[in-house]
Amino acid sequence: MVSESNKETAPSRLFVKGLEVRHGFFQAVHGVDISVAAGEVVSIIGANGAGKSSLLTALMGAVTVSAGSVQWREQEIANAATADIIKSGIALVPEGRRLFATLTVDENLNIGQSTGRPGPIDKDTVFTWFPALREHRFRKAGELSGGQQQMVALGRAMLANPEILLCDEISLGLAPTIVKDMYKVLLDLRDTGVGIILVEQDITRSLDVADRFYCMLEGRITLEGNPGDVDRDTVARHYFGTHTEEEQT
Repeated sequence: MVSESNKETAPSRLFVKGLEVRHGFFQAVHGVDISVAAGEVVSIIGANGAGKSSLLTALMGAVTVSAGSVQWREQEIANAATADIIKSGIALVPEGRRLFATLTVDENLNIGQSTGRPGPIDKDTVFTWFPALREHRFRKAGELSGGQQQMVALGRAMLANPEILLCDEISLGLAPTIVKDMYKVLLDLRDTGVGIILVEQDITRSLDVADRFYCMLEGRITLEGNPGDVDRDTVARHYFGTHTEEEQT
């Protein structure tokens, strides 16, 4: 259970230290250290199988943390119940959207509102950011386009009124114009003080909006820094695993 004590006074920063995640005999995440603060965009880049999604689902309590620490508002939340983590102020936009296809847009959004906590974001806010959802609010989610479904998934997470938002491959398979619109919403959300962890395979798009970044390869952080301080060739070598041992962080 995530305690409500010191909720207003503890700093809005998520610290992950030495995190390890196993799926049976396979270790997906090896001793990862990351952090994100309020009003900050942190990108986690890496190819398929790098461990990015395993990391995010572990932060949400959806898979077991086998070792390490997850500190949020000076409390340990590793392996806390997902519902308690959401109530404490962390929400996830999962890879693949995971909407309830037979429920309407409105009903899917209600789930985010009911599982989260009170705050300034309501459905009118979401409809302002995504006008197409207002138009289709009573259609079943499974009848929408892929871009519209991703809007529902993002809106559902935002309705939990998180202080930290985890986004897992939100641009995957979508048209560039839709991705551009969603990234604008994320930056607007960042400007309200929400911290964002953005998991992407798209190096350029991800680094363009990030304050800091981590590159993962085979479950480990191989490079971290500020996007403006690291040349893209170095990033690409760590992304694809062609860097030398001397370049390892």
